[in-house]
Amino acid sequence: MKGFLYWSAYNNIVQTIRMDAAAGYLKPGDSNSCGYSLAKASRDAKADMEEFLISTRQYLATVGDKNCRILPMDPSYHEWTLGFRARRSGDHLYVVSARPESGLVPGDEIVALGNEMLSQIRKNYPMSILWEHQDEREDWDLFLRMFQTVEVFPGDGTAHRVELKKLPVTAEEPANTFRMLNEETGLLTIESFADADAIQALVQENEKALAGCRKLILDLRNCEAEGEAESFLPLLPYLVDRSLMANEVFPDRTIWTSYSKENTSRQIAEMEEWLKENREAASEEELSWMQQEIETVREKGDRVKELRRTEPELYKRRRFNEIEETESFDLEEIRIEKVEGPEKVVILTDVTTCYAGEWLVSAVRGFDRVVTVGRATAGMIDYTNLVVIDYEDICARFVYPISRTAEAKEGKGVAFKGIPADVYIPFTREECTRDRILEKALEIKKNAAR
Repeated sequence: MKGFLYWSAYNNIVQTIRMDAAAGYLKPGDSNSCGYSLAKASRDAKADMEEFLISTRQYLATVGDKNCRILPMDPSYHEWTLGFRARRSGDHLYVVSARPESGLVPGDEIVALGNEMLSQIRKNYPMSILWEHQDEREDWDLFLRMFQTVEVFPGDGTAHRVELKKLPVTAEEPANTFRMLNEETGLLTIESFADADAIQALVQENEKALAGCRKLILDLRNCEAEGEAESFLPLLPYLVDRSLMANEVFPDRTIWTSYSKENTSRQIAEMEEWLKENREAASEEELSWMQQEIETVREKGDRVKELRRTEPELYKRRRFNEIEETESFDLEEIRIEKVEGPEKVVILTDVTTCYAGEWLVSAVRGFDRVVTVGRATAGMIDYTNLVVIDYEDICARFVYPISRTAEAKEGKGVAFKGIPADVYIPFTREECTRDRILEKALEIKKNAAR
């Protein structure tokens, strides 16, 4: 019976992407090929959380919006990892990082998965499950999980087979650090903007050194956590090229939000649950604001119902449920005073620059003081306003965005391609053992042109 519940949840997610999620307007995904093994397992009463997660994550990869996530909530299920990450360059797949117990080391070349050569795999498999079928931007983790062994060339003329292991996920706290690389260059590494107070404390602790740098390197390559615009404020004085108001850096933007019947009811249910849980602790002002938000969402849902009744052609084209809105960061009264030093700021980016890190890159890369080095970011900022579906019968949670930017609607957003770096560094095998992006950043002169 539970096997059917997994299949039912999978189909509900597919339906949600196609009818309610912001990304589904652009790319509904390939549900048939990704769900085949789960459908068979369900029919044979063998479906489990593992099968459900792999099939669902492969499907979401074909949608291409990394904001869409499936999360196991069953305490008896433990997420696992292969213990290494690989990146492709042409017909070569290289190990870029690895835990010792994985049996691999950075720089190893994976030439075969199971008994199939990499070149054959690229021809025979639906590579859309790699998120983006482009060199350097593919995520091979899900795909590698389909195999039990890999054939490896360490680069010394030998070859050997490595059995893939299911290793426990190690919870590592994001590291935000600052250090001087030399007398003139500082390196500020930010892996999370989630704690605004921690960012403020780090900047204050190193205020003198930051202002004294002739060049500041801001490493956002592993910045994957979410965060608010307020978290960026301590950094902005070192990034802007003139004093200005914060809302000039993070202006309001036009978004289109889907107020489908399901999205409306899910939003209202979340807010009503908040009211129920916080009725005693929250202030009257907070309670009033939340109640007003509920009414606003309900009114917009009613407006969509009317459009559905009066504009049947829009309904058929699935454009009836989007309403134009303004997304504001509420920074109108905050002034950013430029700090004279550093003279040049080099921001390091990669496909792993996500969420808040990508927001900051998009906001400051237009300043003359800033140059970005590395590779294009994840491309996640086109979509916003996350909604949650809890599948309590299988202990899983699905998260998806219901809003997209006007640029995304017009096909001019950054989804599927990211924000390009000003100085592009192509991935090569050397990067497995050398930080070529940082090396290039160190070479950039303080007056380097963008």
